Amino acid sequence: QVGDKKFTLEEVDAKAKASNASVYQALYDARRQALNSMIENQLLDMEAAARKISVEELIKQEIDQKVAEVTQEEVEAWFNENKARVGNRTLDSIQTQIKQYLTMERNNAVRTTYFDSLKKKTAVKIALEPPRVEIVLAANDPYKGPKDAPVTIVEYSDFQ
Repeated sequence: QVGDKKFTLEEVDAKAKASNASVYQALYDARRQALNSMIENQLLDMEAAARKISVEELIKQEIDQKVAEVTQEEVEAWFNENKARVGNRTLDSIQTQIKQYLTMERNNAVRTTYFDSLKKKTAVKIALEPPRVEIVLAANDPYKGPKDAPVTIVEYSDFQ
């Protein structure tokens, strides 16, 4: 507060967002990640309760046991396809890391598929709004369409 003027959180946020929108995007990303984790945990709790098993057993049955083992041939194929990424390292020196990477990718795919199936069974509604940036068009700015359109697409370009 300065004199009789009180600053609201909304006013402060609007000023901060105008000067550093990336911070608001990072905050949204963190909130979305936390929310997704909370939703997944709730879906697991509900499904485990419905099946009368523990969450750990549910994860074991529906995710862990469905991840296919990575073969040596797949490790070698990945190595051969990604030689530019591995530099001058040999297959022997990084095959453990490649196998871990491929296993993690498969685990994530199985996990995503499973959670998608749980979300179809249970109504999940996310009301978290992404950050929005207010666009103000100057009188001489080139644009198409009405000035009060609900969406404004901005193109940044360099004509050099």
